Amino acid sequence: MNSIAQRYMIHFNGRALNAFESIFKKKDAPTILAENPYACSEPGDTSHFHIDLYGNYIPGLCTGLALDLDDLAEPVDRQKYPVLEMLCFGGINALFEEAVQHYGFAPRQTYITKCDLCLHIRSFLVIEKNLRTRELQPVEFYTSLTHT
Repeated sequence: MNSIAQRYMIHFNGRALNAFESIFKKKDAPTILAENPYACSEPGDTSHFHIDLYGNYIPGLCTGLALDLDDLAEPVDRQKYPVLEMLCFGGINALFEEAVQHYGFAPRQTYITKCDLCLHIRSFLVIEKNLRTRELQPVEFYTSLTHT
């Protein structure tokens, strides 16, 4: 299945994680964090993206993250985009540490990918902690997921 996904450029994020989670090998959070010690490149990937009806730029590989179109040519503003700043400069490890230390996040036993872990953290922040930042939207995306 993994070779089919690569051949058709299927990226397992958002709701696709729910659909295919039973197929792929899973890893615990410490393993995923150790395998991904660097900044995330996915939010900055411009090879595929969307513009939503609110005028937000949606990175194609990071569902549930949104940037104001007017901010695209500027450096990431830490105050306006704290989650995005963590991902772009510290990677999943930075977001994980922030969520554990300041919000009481507890990981599930296993995840498919770093993106699965990231989505779980972001869902927890939006749904359980009612965190509202400029980039964690639309909120309805998070509330519509079948697992957090």
